[in-house]
Amino acid sequence: MAKKEYTYEEICRNIVAKKFAPVYIMMGDEPFFMDQITDLLLENVLEESERDFNQIIMYGADTDAASIINAARRFPMMSKYQLVVVREAQLIRDIELLSNYVKNPLMSTVLVINYKYKNLDRRKALASATDKTGVLFESKKIPDYKMPAFIASFMQMRSIGIDGKASQMLSDFLGNDLSRLSKELDKLALILPEKGAKRITPELVEQNIGISKEYNNFELIKALAMKDVLKANRIAQYFEKNPKSNPIQMTLPVLFNYFSNLLICYYTKDRSEAGLMTALGLRGTFQVKDYLLGMRNYSAMKVFNLISDIRMTDAIPVRWVERSADSRTKFRGDCLPGEFYTWQVGIFAPYETLSDVSVIFSDWKNEKGNKIPASAFRCFNLGGTDTNGQSFKKTVNVSKGNVQALWIGSDVPVTASGVYKGKVTIKATDAKPVEIACELTVQGSPIANHGDNEGWRKTRLRWLDSSIGNADEPTAPYVPVQLQKQTISWLGGTMELSKEGLPQSLSTRYDQSNQLNDQSNNPVLAGEMRFVIETENGEEVLKPGSLRITGRNNASVNWIATRKNRNFEVQCSGKFGFDGLVDYQIQVKSLGDVKVKDIRLEIPYTSYAAKYMMGLGHKGGFRPDSVINWQWNVDKHQDKIWMGNINAGLNFCFKDENYVRPLVNIYYGLGKLNLPASWGNANKGGIDILPDKDGTVLMTAYSGERTMQKGDVLHYNFNMLVTPVKPLNLKELAEKRFYHSNSDVSAGYIPAALEAGANMINIHHKKDVYPFINYPYYDEAVPDLKRFISDAHSKDLDVRLYYTTRELTVKIPELWALRSLGGEVIHDGPGKDARTLIHRNGPHEWLNKNLTTHFIPAWYNAFKEGKYAGDMDISVITTPDSRWNNYYLEGLDWMIKNLGLDGVYIDDSALDHQTLQRARRIMDADGKRRLIDIHSWNHMNQWAGYANSLHLYLELLPYVDRTWIGEGFRANNTLDFWLVEMSGIPFGLMSETLDARNLFRGMVYGMLPRLPWSGNPVPLWKLWDDFGMKNAQMRGYWDERCPVKTDNKDIPATVYVNGDKALVVLANWTDMPQTAEITLDEELLGFKPSSYILPEIRNTQWEGKLSSLKQCEIMGRGGMIILLEK
Repeated sequence: MAKKEYTYEEICRNIVAKKFAPVYIMMGDEPFFMDQITDLLLENVLEESERDFNQIIMYGADTDAASIINAARRFPMMSKYQLVVVREAQLIRDIELLSNYVKNPLMSTVLVINYKYKNLDRRKALASATDKTGVLFESKKIPDYKMPAFIASFMQMRSIGIDGKASQMLSDFLGNDLSRLSKELDKLALILPEKGAKRITPELVEQNIGISKEYNNFELIKALAMKDVLKANRIAQYFEKNPKSNPIQMTLPVLFNYFSNLLICYYTKDRSEAGLMTALGLRGTFQVKDYLLGMRNYSAMKVFNLISDIRMTDAIPVRWVERSADSRTKFRGDCLPGEFYTWQVGIFAPYETLSDVSVIFSDWKNEKGNKIPASAFRCFNLGGTDTNGQSFKKTVNVSKGNVQALWIGSDVPVTASGVYKGKVTIKATDAKPVEIACELTVQGSPIANHGDNEGWRKTRLRWLDSSIGNADEPTAPYVPVQLQKQTISWLGGTMELSKEGLPQSLSTRYDQSNQLNDQSNNPVLAGEMRFVIETENGEEVLKPGSLRITGRNNASVNWIATRKNRNFEVQCSGKFGFDGLVDYQIQVKSLGDVKVKDIRLEIPYTSYAAKYMMGLGHKGGFRPDSVINWQWNVDKHQDKIWMGNINAGLNFCFKDENYVRPLVNIYYGLGKLNLPASWGNANKGGIDILPDKDGTVLMTAYSGERTMQKGDVLHYNFNMLVTPVKPLNLKELAEKRFYHSNSDVSAGYIPAALEAGANMINIHHKKDVYPFINYPYYDEAVPDLKRFISDAHSKDLDVRLYYTTRELTVKIPELWALRSLGGEVIHDGPGKDARTLIHRNGPHEWLNKNLTTHFIPAWYNAFKEGKYAGDMDISVITTPDSRWNNYYLEGLDWMIKNLGLDGVYIDDSALDHQTLQRARRIMDADGKRRLIDIHSWNHMNQWAGYANSLHLYLELLPYVDRTWIGEGFRANNTLDFWLVEMSGIPFGLMSETLDARNLFRGMVYGMLPRLPWSGNPVPLWKLWDDFGMKNAQMRGYWDERCPVKTDNKDIPATVYVNGDKALVVLANWTDMPQTAEITLDEELLGFKPSSYILPEIRNTQWEGKLSSLKQCEIMGRGGMIILLEK
């Protein structure tokens, strides 16, 4: 008996007439007719009220023959029929097994099989059985040459005429893609008038047919694979406007399936079409093309982040619910030998809060008995290693109704191979333990660096617990700390301890050019530093104990001293570091109920060491002659005071045991100082600075009245930094010349730097080779950055990157892992309710939608040019002194070893002293000199808490090579402000000018503008080279040995001496013309000048010659640079 061949029209007529076959199998390379028939069945088999329980739609990629048969054999509920539609049936591997059902189908079921883009073998059982019991329809492509006729007949069926030219236009434009054609024809039909003759003309086609708009999930996938942002957004907007026809519940699984398979593609060795078809279980190449396209447009990191991380904390994903209870406690993973493998466990607390969650690991063993020991596993949420290298633990509680992700990592041995099985047990107080059966398949070649070279793997999470850079050895240029009896010596001076454990003398050994000089001895203290407890009966007399050294190595000396009487016990612990930073912890314990009048620290300064000051709301400069009275108020970022001279000073920072490093810059109000319970004492505490008649100055940090109960303990902690922190390095300033562009496109950096004579390139973030803030090892950018650094090195240019903590891009692959740590790394905050100077209307929409709460918005900016044009960088504030510092340091080490990085540029930071010390060790490890420079905004405003910019980072300066302080600092600041807050000189650092654009004033302090950001130093570089500045000595106007002096305080003179020649710099610090008499001391100069030349400095000074150097007249804001030669 010959098989019956059904036509499309015949099938449609029967469906409309309610003559349904029990089985429809549609196959072939034209999906349009199949879709039309399927849609007609969906409309006609069931009434709308019957569809909820009787209509099933399945997809070949997600099902098999047995599941389809089970569905088809169900009986309808309160309906004559049930409808089972299987889309993409060509993806079913065991489809021939359906023949068992098709031979004897259930007449109450209408089974519809869409087998697209290929044909069933008619010789096999399934096609043969369908021919007998149902409808087997082959949907064939219409040849291009027949398309105009088809279009005409297709429209005639709808009672619409079409001009021949219009048919040809549509055919030429759309080809034989019937789906696209149908949609465009539908659009044209809607435009036609409701009454009268309906006809499509060429003009109508030209006016209304453009880009085909197919709004479905498959087109969405195609648009995403092509990275067609416009098309994808159009589809998404259409979905949003038509939620009933495009429910999100249908779209999300499709997206998840595509990106899951795309991730499999990255793990597949054979990435050819055939290889991917095998790996994904695909039958046709049409789908593979979307994956090949996706691999070209998406990095593995992006795909991994899209699908893998637990993001929600107040709800669970639908796919969790859809999983069987048994599968929820099973884990399977794949990794490479040597990889630090990371994964997650999601905990949901539906009924009650889970308290004190813990994780227990077993050994994981393979079939050969080899194991990954339990000790190789860690859960980052439960603790780790802090910035000082100390272990710590965290408590994890999961509130009722919430979700907590536990991020787990394990070191997989390089020799590992096979399937490793083990258990992970999750426990919580008063809750039944949950045991997770785990399987990890380890195969392939060992991966380098634990997998750290590919950020998407998230192996870098192990960096959080790194102790890299911690050591008991000094860094250059420092020398080991020496101890003789109670006297400590270090690179810059000596300090003698009293029996109380406090300094009784302290002096530095720098000359007034801040060069080390054994002949120099600059006393800072005028007497012994005293810690005083005063009650109603006067000062408490405490019986001194002995000063005991508790630790000593090349990097530090530790000691403890205890004093006691019947009311109090005072324990003073100190640690002196090789860089001159002294950490003090003074513990006061009350041995009874006592009314305290005051507890204070008295620091007597010599007159010499109290000339300048900075802090407590005072701008850097001369110390006022009047008494200073300051009280604690944490609305202001003020907890530090520096007092000193060019070559001798002390900086104090007062705190207690609960000190938390505050936020800086415009974010201070969202992370203020904690008022120290000891020093602050409910704002009763403060600092008095009192000049004495003999010139000495007494600084008293007091805490005021209080009542202490027996057993009360107060912590009067502080750190003290001796300044200068190291010798000035004029040679390095003269030799290391930065090029620091603000352009987003890096192509011009190297040529511009070479042309100008720079030898170091600073790369800010938001650049095409470094797109996202404080994450320079972003996978997609690393090849470009590595290539740039290599090109720069080939031309003898060093490269340094903007790299700090404080802000962090949301583009990092570990974002959701860090989010799971609570506020440990991502700083807690008001979230969408946050308002800052740059977020006056609230955070960026992405943050509000994705993070919603518990964050502080930070830097954001859009790329307008270059590789990332159209993209946006968005960031959040990080928590100071967190494990992110460890990550930061490992990242620094990775960049040095893998990219060839030559240094870093720090911009307003949350880094602490210990972290930057570790960074210096990392940077110096291979013996190469790498530079760190630090920049800061002007913090003397309400947003930043009226802080001194340089003051915030004094404890970092031992490890910084150059400062660039001055954003918002204008050239009209006073001489003493330039010296203290801008030049860096009193602290042992050279600097560059930023917003203070006055070359003459800058040269007084050795400061040039940074090219091209803050000006053009090139003419002065030429002058410096001709003069030999790298071999010169600086004699500033503050130096008694300066050979040139003026009688006008507004025209200071600084001299640079290089053998038999010298550069004299004069600058007018007023807006009006000034004259001055000049005194030249030839003995201090070292030679008798024979000429006084004004060297030409392009755009700054005309060439000229002076007959003598006895007087000068300088225009307002102007200056003069004079070359003296023997």
